[in-house]
Amino acid sequence: MPIPKILIDAACGTYRAAGAISGHSETWSDLKIATLARDTQMKRGGRAEKYLNHYLDGSGEPIQFSLLEMFKDAENVRAVVIKKINRDVSEAEGQKSPIVGMVGNVPVPQVEIDYTDWRYATGSINIQYKVLQDTARSGVALLEVEIWCVNIYRWHPEADRHTQCVHRSLDRLKNPQSETTLDLKGLGVRLSAPPGTLTLEQRLSVTQVTKRNPAKEYKMFAPRVRILIPRKTSSV
Repeated sequence: MPIPKILIDAACGTYRAAGAISGHSETWSDLKIATLARDTQMKRGGRAEKYLNHYLDGSGEPIQFSLLEMFKDAENVRAVVIKKINRDVSEAEGQKSPIVGMVGNVPVPQVEIDYTDWRYATGSINIQYKVLQDTARSGVALLEVEIWCVNIYRWHPEADRHTQCVHRSLDRLKNPQSETTLDLKGLGVRLSAPPGTLTLEQRLSVTQVTKRNPAKEYKMFAPRVRILIPRKTSSV
C-alpha cells in the first residue's frame, strides 16, 4: 500500500530543512531521501535495493535479468504479455498478414507488475517478442514466441505520479554538489561551496572537500528466451 503523499512530502521537507540549517548541500538531503525510500519501500537485500545501489554507485554497467524469473514472481506480467501478443496476432489475422515471423512490443506499466520487488527494481518495461511458430500440443492451440527486453534504469521527475519528491531527488544525484567543510575559529562550519568561491581566509581553513560520484543511468536487459503461450483463437 502506497505511503500517503502528505507523509512523503513531509519527510522530504524535513530533510531539506535539516540540510539547509546544518549547512549541507542539496545532495546531502537527496541522499537522505534516497536512503529513506530504500529502507522503507524496498526489500532488504532484494532486487530493487540492488538496482538502486547500482544506480547510486555510478558505474553505469548493464544489469542482466530473467524474464522467466519475472513471470514466475509477477504472474500478472505474464498475463499482460499473453493478452497483448494474442491481440496483435488476431489483428494480423484480420488483415490477412502472416503470423509466423511477426514482431511486436508489449508495454508493461509499473502498476501492472504485481510483485513489489520487481515493481521497484525495473519500473515500467517494454517486452519485445517474435512469433516463431503457430502450433498445438494435446489439442491445445499454442504460440511459440521469443521474448526479450532492453530498458534503461532511470528516475522520472517529470512524470505524473503520486508524488515527485523521491524521483526528483534521485534524478538530481546524477549531478551531485560537493561539500566543503571549513574550520573557522574552531566552529566547524560546513558550507556547500563551488570551487573558486571561497575567500583566501576560507581556503586556508579548509579541512575537507567531499565529492560524490554522480549516479548514472544504466541498461537493464533480459536475453532472448523461447516460451509457449496459449493461443486465443477468434472463436474462443
